[in-house]
Amino acid sequence: MGEALALFEMKLVLAKMLSHYRLAMADQDPEYPQSRGVTFAPAKGAQMILKEKF
Repeated sequence: MGEALALFEMKLVLAKMLSHYRLAMADQDPEYPQSRGVTFAPAKGAQMILKEKF
């Protein structure tokens, strides 16, 4: 029970923090997906920039 509560608390804090910012791509080059099992992910990773919301 303690672990589940801690995970929920971390998600809540992260959501509250991110509500004051927005994410933007670091460069405008198209990102191509790569199959990783059942899901897809960026082939080379994705560089993001954290910008303040106004």
